[in-house]
Parts: sequence; C-alpha cells; structure tokens
Amino acid sequence: MKKCPECGRNMRLHRELLRGTWRREWSCRSVSLSGKHCYGAVAIPGDERLTISAIADDMALQSFSGSYAQGKKQAGFRRIAGGLRNLREGRDYLSDDEHQVLMKSIEILERLGSVAEKAKKVKKQLEDAEKRRLEERSKTASKLASARFGTSDVLALAVNTLALADVLSTAAPFRAKDVDYIFNRADEGGLKESLSTMIKDDYGDVLQTLVGGVAYKDEPVEALIDRVGDAFDERREAVSKLNQLVIERIEVALMVAASSNVARLGKKR
Repeated sequence: MKKCPECGRNMRLHRELLRGTWRREWSCRSVSLSGKHCYGAVAIPGDERLTISAIADDMALQSFSGSYAQGKKQAGFRRIAGGLRNLREGRDYLSDDEHQVLMKSIEILERLGSVAEKAKKVKKQLEDAEKRRLEERSKTASKLASARFGTSDVLALAVNTLALADVLSTAAPFRAKDVDYIFNRADEGGLKESLSTMIKDDYGDVLQTLVGGVAYKDEPVEALIDRVGDAFDERREAVSKLNQLVIERIEVALMVAASSNVARLGKKR
C-alpha cells in the first residue's frame, strides 16, 4: 500500500477535474492522535497505468466495502466484459478504431475484475487483522477497567456503576424503583443475592460499553482507560450525591439482608 511521505500512513487514490483537466494523486487525509491533520500528496502521471496490486490495495481500504462486496464487484466486472465479448449484433458496423475501443474496453473490464478479485483477498486479510486487533484491545481494556472500577463491595460497585455510566454518557443503569422491586419481592435469604446480581449485571453492561468504545479507537488502551479513570475519580462523589435516593435504598436493602431481626414492612407477595 502507498505510504504517505509525511506521516507514514496509508494513502488513498484521488481523482479530480481541475481547470478542465483530470488529475490523479495519492493523497493522505489522516489525523494523528494529537488531532493534527495530514495533507500529504504524491502526483500520479496521467499516462501511468497503475498495477493490479496498487489498485487492489486502494479498493481494499474503502471504508464501506467488505470482502463480500469485492467478490460481487469482481463478478460484475467480468459479467460486463463477457457480455461485450459475446456481442455479435452491430459489431460489423464498427470501424477498425471503434472495434479496437470495444476490445480495449473488454480488456479494461477484465483487468478490473482481476483487481476486485485481489482486493477481496486483501480486504479479507485486513478484516482478519482488524478482528484480532479488536479482540486483543478488548481483552486488555477489560482487564484494566475491571482492575480500576471493579470491587466486591456491592454498594461501592453500585456507585462505581452509576459514576461510570455518567462519564460515558449512557443512561442510568438502575433506579430506586428497581431496588424497591427486588426488596419487595426477593425471598428473605435471597435479597442480597438478587440485589448483587442486578448491580453486577448492570456494571457488566456499562463496562462492556467502555471496552467496546476503547477497542475501536487507535489510541493506546492504557491511555484511554486512564482518561476515563480520571473523569471517573472527578465525578464519582458528585454522581453519588445526585443518586442519593437509590444509594440509600441499596444501603437499607443490604442492612435488611444482613440482619434477620429487622422486619421488612410492606413486602408484597
């Protein structure tokens, strides 16, 4: 793949009409982790015939085209080429130059078919590499985030879950009415377990949101988790106060679950 002479990232083929003349170039529009944009460019002579490999690499970098789509594109190019090759009616009316244009068109379409076939293989390799990258980053992010935000203390985990959801701008994972529902319906011996299960499940969902967001970025996982952790530390106390009602309900439920001498008034059956 064509590398940018400025930043070293992959460049894309760009073609534009400038003052009545078509111009081609390899261009870079990447953005560094610091937010700096790169505008590196390498001109392509108008008479230069790009290799199948070069075109295939560029096709494979298309954002919204997977290996399956490249396979369909390959079949499409070759189907059109086959149709032109099998054209009989009207062929006798062509001049020598026109006939040469027709044959040249067939050659170009077949070449594009070969390009798409190679692009399919390249794209599959890129997809597999990206899958491995996401899996590895997700594994690392999950480990770091669990160590940073996880705890065996049910009440503390509830506060952590609410604070983390706030930092990630996701909906509040649970409310006071959810705690009341469990409190009013759980068996005497299963109150803490039921409450813990709800909080752990919601914590897991919020954690997965964090892990998924981190995995798809290019910045180092450790830096991203640290950034979220800093915001979490800054917001945790405020979020706890904002959710004082649900925190108090959890505290009461845990106290009741820990004591067999406390009557549970108003429990629904």
